[in-house]
Amino acid sequence: MRATACRTDLPDTQPDPSAHAQPDRLGLASGHQPGPGSAPAGRIRLSRPQADGSRRVVDLSIAPEYRRRGVATEALNRCEGALSLSVTRTNLTAQRLYARPGFTLRGSDELDLFLHRP
Repeated sequence: MRATACRTDLPDTQPDPSAHAQPDRLGLASGHQPGPGSAPAGRIRLSRPQADGSRRVVDLSIAPEYRRRGVATEALNRCEGALSLSVTRTNLTAQRLYARPGFTLRGSDELDLFLHRP
């Protein structure tokens, strides 16, 4: 299992093309250790620090076979410092996921909830 975790060298919404070429390897909550040629468990990408010092979660995706095994929660818990993100109002599964590592509502609009973790 591999995951790119807590990348801090990315622009706010631009993916890093080298992220897949040189991923950080993590043994996450599923208990599987990464090995040569192993498929990624998922990835998390963060923005550069915002004006308030927090980083924005730009992308968090977990492969279907690793979902509901704590991988996303562990990836978020490994990120230090304040984080912010947005989630669609109708995505209740993601809202429950983000509540576990301490994200709380900071604002909303007609489509999204804006969450923050200090």
